[in-house]
Amino acid sequence: MLLSGVPGVDPEHTRAVFVDPSTGRVRGSFEQYGATGALPLRTWIDGLHRDLRLGDTGRLYSELAAS
Repeated sequence: MLLSGVPGVDPEHTRAVFVDPSTGRVRGSFEQYGATGALPLRTWIDGLHRDLRLGDTGRLYSELAAS
């Protein structure tokens, strides 16, 4: 199950909730990146690619390097 608009989750992300179909019990949940359903590792790698995990400074450096 994918949930969007969850408080504390980046608006560009969704929360994936894993439910055991035989019991209906929630087995876990993770923040996902975009509509593709990427799980936490992919989300972290995307952040690394986008801004080197350094915020605006990393984003500007990344853009400059791509130029």
